[in-house]
Amino acid sequence: MRGVDVCPLLRRGLELRAACDGCEMAPVSGMRHLKRGDVVAAQGLPARHAFAVVSGWLKESVVDEEGKAQVVRLYRAGDLASAVSIVEPTYPATIEALGPAKICEVPVATLAERMTSAPLAGPFARALLSDLGAMRRRVVALGALSGAERVSALLDEMTMGNPPGRWTRLPVTRTEMAELLGLAQETVSRIVQRLARAGEFEVRGRWVRRAPEPADLGSANRRGNSHGSLGEMARTGTAP
Repeated sequence: MRGVDVCPLLRRGLELRAACDGCEMAPVSGMRHLKRGDVVAAQGLPARHAFAVVSGWLKESVVDEEGKAQVVRLYRAGDLASAVSIVEPTYPATIEALGPAKICEVPVATLAERMTSAPLAGPFARALLSDLGAMRRRVVALGALSGAERVSALLDEMTMGNPPGRWTRLPVTRTEMAELLGLAQETVSRIVQRLARAGEFEVRGRWVRRAPEPADLGSANRRGNSHGSLGEMARTGTAP
């Protein structure tokens, strides 16, 4: 039986390596502990691994012919970054950590073998289709949604899993948000302030929370009056 800590990839049925069986978040090999700015894949270099995101956030960016870097997507715990390495000889983008994170490196040959073997083929297919669906929704959003709708949707995505009233530290800067959404940084900042004034979100620097339900306001306010450390805030969800 697995311990309390279960890898978010295993929750999706993605047993990527033999080391995943019974690892309980401590595999014998292949896990890397990252800090902000650590690069796990560099655009143009030979693609030898995919990366299972165990905790934290990664960003994927592409450098164009003029040397400008564009953030194209985020990866969170439970995602498989650079699965395209199975069919691409080189990494099509650079992937780096946005903060403290844990990943497991999966050799391309191992991943390809597991993706085509029963009973693992089904979970892999569902994961890849889910990923394609998310990318399609992002492309549609960039073309069809207003700036405010894009910012609100991204904030929803980054606070997903936390109930209303619980604080979350955003993994990206305003500049990175702007790149993801195809907006100017000043526009993103104005929209965030507008959403805060409208009561949809509370924002304090990099910390944000969806406005709590009325029944939760009392307890949320009591927690908010206790100014603990940032570590305590991250653990309990209380306000800074």
